[in-house]
Amino acid sequence: MFHYGPRRVGLLSFPAPLGERNAAPPPHGNREPGAQHDREVSMASKPAHRRGTYHVASRQIRQAANANSNTKCWRCGLTLAEHAPHHDGKPAKWTAGHLRDGDPLSPMMPEASTCNYSAGARGKASRTTRRW
Repeated sequence: MFHYGPRRVGLLSFPAPLGERNAAPPPHGNREPGAQHDREVSMASKPAHRRGTYHVASRQIRQAANANSNTKCWRCGLTLAEHAPHHDGKPAKWTAGHLRDGDPLSPMMPEASTCNYSAGARGKASRTTRRW
């Protein structure tokens, strides 16, 4: 166990040795290595868009698409190399696109960012529920 500052044994107190007074903290903070850390976050405290499995599933889809250069975009049928870059010059990249735009429960497939972002931009006006 790591001690910083005076050590207590019963009612007696002893100063820390000189070498330990200016020592860097252990890599695990003030807890012992292997001690259970409170990393569990209840679902209620997470924002709604982080409660599901989207981020895990989309990462797996992107990784699989990046691993195979013959992967085709489900929306247009082109490979990533065949896609034009974005308007700002950035190259297209793989994203996980929903088969039904705007439906978070819809299955996802590999989709080039140029197709996915433009499809999202086209559907924005119809997705709002508020009358401005």
